[in-house]
Amino acid sequence: MKNINDLVFNYEAYTRQEQQRVREQLANETPEERLKNMAAESRGANLEELKKQAAENEKAKKFADKHPSRKPLSDEEQKRVDLNLRKAAWAAKQPKPKRTPEARPDNNLMDYKEAKKIFYYDYLIKNFKPKMFIPKFVVNAGNKHIIAEALKWVIRDTSCKLDLDKGLAFLGGVGTGKTYLMQQLNQFAHDYNLPSAARPADFPKIINEITERKELSVLTPYRRGQWVFDDIKPSVTVNEYGNQVNVFSSLIESLYTRWEKNRKTTNFTANAMPDDLRVEERAYDRVKDMFNVLVFKGDNFRR
Repeated sequence: MKNINDLVFNYEAYTRQEQQRVREQLANETPEERLKNMAAESRGANLEELKKQAAENEKAKKFADKHPSRKPLSDEEQKRVDLNLRKAAWAAKQPKPKRTPEARPDNNLMDYKEAKKIFYYDYLIKNFKPKMFIPKFVVNAGNKHIIAEALKWVIRDTSCKLDLDKGLAFLGGVGTGKTYLMQQLNQFAHDYNLPSAARPADFPKIINEITERKELSVLTPYRRGQWVFDDIKPSVTVNEYGNQVNVFSSLIESLYTRWEKNRKTTNFTANAMPDDLRVEERAYDRVKDMFNVLVFKGDNFRR
C-alpha cells in the first residue's frame, strides 16, 4: 500500500480522476487501520500528530463524499474554461479606474438651475409666513452665497464648494434666517426624495427632557437616522448622577462614531459663532470634521 503520508487531501485542487482514486483507497481502510499504518511507517512519530492527521484524512474523505466528481469536460469545454481563466487573470492585474465624484450614482441628482428656480420661488418665497416687520424672506449679500451652496449640497451637485460627505451647520446671530432656510432645504429634500432629507428635532426640548429625567439616555434615539437640530445650545450642561455634562458635546461624540462608519450626515442651526462651539476641544474638532460650518453675517430681520 502507498504511504498515506504521501497523499495530499486537498480535493479542491485535485483533478477529478485523483479524487476518485483517493476516495476508493480511503474507502478500503478504517480510521484505526490508517492510524496503525501511519504509526508503523512514521517510525516513532508523535502519536498526537498522527491522530490529528487521521482526523484530517477523515474530514477530507467526508468532503469528497459530499462533492462527488462530475463528468469530465470535453476538450471544447476545457478550452473555454481555460480561456475564461486567462481573461479573469488578466482583468485582475489591470489598475482599477478611480471613482470620480461625477461617477457616483448619488451625485448630481437634479439640474442646479431647475432646482434653484423651484427652491427660490416655491419654497423660500411662497412658504414664508409674514410676521411683524418681516413681510418677506430677503436674499441679500449675507446669505446669497450660503443659499446657493447649501442647495447644491442638497442635490449633491459636484460643483458645490462644500464637502458633500459632511453635514450643514448654520451659525449666526438671531433673526438672520438660519432656521427658516434649514427648514425649507429639508422640506425640499423630502418632497423630491433626496438622500439629505432628515427628521427635525428641537434642541431646547431635548435639554428640558434630559433635565427632567436627569439622564443622557434621552439622546439615544438621535443616534439613529438623519436629524436636523434647531437652536443648538453649545454651553448648556445638565446634572447626571452628580456630574455636570455638556449636552452638545455628548451628542456630537455619539454622532461622530456613526458618521465615521457610514457618513450619515447631521445638520443643525445655532445662534452662535464658531468660537462659541469651543466648549470642549474634542467636540469642537468633531464639529470641524463632521460639518460644513456656514456663518450668516446679515442683519437681524426681526427688528
